[in-house]
Amino acid sequence: MQKETIRQKKIGELIQNELASVFIKIGPEIYPNVMFTIMKVRMSQDLSFAKIYVSVFPIKDQNKAIEEIKKAKTRIKIILSKNLKNQLRRMPEILFFLDDSNEYYDKIDKILKGKTNNPIK
Repeated sequence: MQKETIRQKKIGELIQNELASVFIKIGPEIYPNVMFTIMKVRMSQDLSFAKIYVSVFPIKDQNKAIEEIKKAKTRIKIILSKNLKNQLRRMPEILFFLDDSNEYYDKIDKILKGKTNNPIK
Protein backbone atom coordinates (compact mmCIF):
# COMPACT_ATOMS: atom_id res chain seq x y z
CA MET A 1 0.00 0.00 0.00
CA GLN A 2 1.41 3.36 -1.01
CA LYS A 3 1.49 6.39 1.21
CA GLU A 4 -1.23 8.98 0.65
CA THR A 5 -0.05 12.06 -1.21
CA ILE A 6 -0.68 15.58 0.03
CA ARG A 7 -3.19 16.10 -2.78
CA GLN A 8 -5.11 12.96 -1.83
CA LYS A 9 -5.23 14.10 1.80
CA LYS A 10 -6.40 17.62 0.91
CA ILE A 11 -9.18 16.41 -1.38
CA GLY A 12 -10.18 13.78 1.19
CA GLU A 13 -10.43 16.43 3.90
CA LEU A 14 -12.40 18.72 1.58
CA ILE A 15 -14.90 15.95 0.83
CA GLN A 16 -15.05 14.93 4.51
CA ASN A 17 -15.89 18.48 5.66
CA GLU A 18 -18.49 18.97 2.97
CA LEU A 19 -20.07 15.58 3.62
CA ALA A 20 -20.40 16.44 7.30
CA SER A 21 -22.57 19.42 6.42
CA VAL A 22 -24.55 17.35 3.89
CA PHE A 23 -25.30 14.72 6.54
CA ILE A 24 -26.38 17.40 9.02
CA LYS A 25 -28.98 18.53 6.48
CA ILE A 26 -30.23 15.26 4.99
CA GLY A 27 -29.10 12.65 7.54
CA PRO A 28 -32.46 12.63 9.37
CA GLU A 29 -34.23 12.05 6.04
CA ILE A 30 -31.95 9.14 5.16
CA TYR A 31 -32.28 7.40 8.52
CA PRO A 32 -34.08 9.18 11.39
CA ASN A 33 -32.93 9.12 15.03
CA VAL A 34 -29.36 8.21 14.12
CA MET A 35 -26.23 10.33 14.26
CA PHE A 36 -23.74 10.00 11.40
CA THR A 37 -20.08 10.94 11.69
CA ILE A 38 -17.73 10.99 8.72
CA MET A 39 -14.62 9.46 10.26
CA LYS A 40 -12.27 9.30 7.30
CA VAL A 41 -12.17 9.76 3.53
CA ARG A 42 -9.50 7.90 1.59
CA MET A 43 -8.89 8.87 -2.01
CA SER A 44 -7.61 6.52 -4.71
CA GLN A 45 -4.31 7.48 -6.34
CA ASP A 46 -6.01 8.78 -9.48
CA LEU A 47 -8.61 10.63 -7.36
CA SER A 48 -11.47 8.81 -9.09
CA PHE A 49 -12.75 7.01 -5.98
CA ALA A 50 -13.43 8.19 -2.45
CA LYS A 51 -13.83 5.57 0.27
CA ILE A 52 -15.92 7.18 2.98
CA TYR A 53 -15.91 5.64 6.45
CA VAL A 54 -19.05 6.50 8.42
CA SER A 55 -19.64 5.94 12.12
CA VAL A 56 -23.24 5.45 13.22
CA PHE A 57 -24.71 6.03 16.67
CA PRO A 58 -26.59 4.21 18.22
CA ILE A 59 -24.62 1.12 17.39
CA LYS A 60 -27.63 -1.22 17.10
CA ASP A 61 -28.79 0.49 13.87
CA GLN A 62 -25.41 0.56 12.11
CA ASN A 63 -25.95 -1.91 9.29
CA LYS A 64 -29.44 -0.66 8.42
CA ALA A 65 -28.23 2.94 8.43
CA ILE A 66 -25.28 2.18 6.13
CA GLU A 67 -27.63 0.39 3.71
CA GLU A 68 -29.88 3.47 3.63
CA ILE A 69 -26.85 5.69 2.97
CA LYS A 70 -25.86 3.44 0.07
CA LYS A 71 -29.40 3.73 -1.34
CA ALA A 72 -29.17 7.55 -1.11
CA LYS A 73 -25.67 7.63 -2.66
CA THR A 74 -26.80 9.29 -5.89
CA ARG A 75 -28.61 12.07 -4.03
CA ILE A 76 -25.62 12.62 -1.74
CA LYS A 77 -23.23 12.75 -4.70
CA ILE A 78 -25.41 15.33 -6.52
CA ILE A 79 -25.49 17.62 -3.47
CA LEU A 80 -21.77 17.12 -2.91
CA SER A 81 -21.01 17.89 -6.57
CA LYS A 82 -23.00 21.13 -6.44
CA ASN A 83 -21.23 22.22 -3.26
CA LEU A 84 -17.75 21.38 -4.57
CA LYS A 85 -18.16 22.41 -8.22
CA ASN A 86 -15.72 25.32 -7.86
CA GLN A 87 -13.09 23.27 -6.02
CA LEU A 88 -12.97 19.95 -7.91
CA ARG A 89 -12.76 19.38 -11.65
CA ARG A 90 -14.32 15.96 -11.44
CA MET A 91 -16.34 14.47 -8.64
CA PRO A 92 -14.97 11.07 -7.60
CA GLU A 93 -17.17 8.01 -7.28
CA ILE A 94 -18.15 7.71 -3.62
CA LEU A 95 -18.22 4.43 -1.71
CA PHE A 96 -19.58 4.19 1.83
CA PHE A 97 -18.23 1.84 4.48
CA LEU A 98 -19.07 1.33 8.13
CA ASP A 99 -16.34 2.56 10.48
CA ASP A 100 -16.41 0.33 13.54
CA SER A 101 -13.32 1.75 15.23
CA ASN A 102 -15.36 3.24 18.13
CA GLU A 103 -16.87 -0.16 18.85
CA TYR A 104 -13.38 -1.69 18.76
CA TYR A 105 -12.01 0.96 21.16
CA ASP A 106 -14.94 0.39 23.54
CA LYS A 107 -14.22 -3.34 23.57
CA ILE A 108 -10.52 -2.76 24.36
CA ASP A 109 -11.41 -0.22 27.05
CA LYS A 110 -13.76 -2.70 28.76
CA ILE A 111 -11.08 -5.40 28.66
CA LEU A 112 -8.48 -3.05 30.16
CA LYS A 113 -10.86 -1.98 32.92
CA GLY A 114 -11.63 -5.62 33.71
CA LYS A 115 -15.33 -5.36 32.80
CA THR A 116 -15.14 -8.36 30.45
CA ASN A 117 -13.09 -11.51 30.28
CA ASN A 118 -9.52 -11.04 29.14
CA PRO A 119 -9.20 -12.79 25.74
CA ILE A 120 -5.52 -13.53 26.38
CA LYS A 121 -6.18 -15.84 29.36
